[in-house]
Amino acid sequence: MEDASIPHNQRAFLILDGHNRVYGFSKATRSFEVPVVIYNNLTRKDESRLFIDINTNSAPFPTSCFLISSGWLNTNPITSNCS
Repeated sequence: MEDASIPHNQRAFLILDGHNRVYGFSKATRSFEVPVVIYNNLTRKDESRLFIDINTNSAPFPTSCFLISSGWLNTNPITSNCS
């Protein structure tokens, strides 16, 4: 995983999915580290396929796993499948 420094340019990227999260982060009063995936030189067809894949094949992240990854819960047998 690499850190990237990107010049401020509001038109530098197309957000394929996650617009609501980006808007929420823009309203935050503190900084966050946010993982992103950047694709380069996608065609419109590739963008469309990726959008469809993301929105049809993804599964919701279990709340119990979120609580563990946030440090709000300790791991236990009920939530031990969150890897």
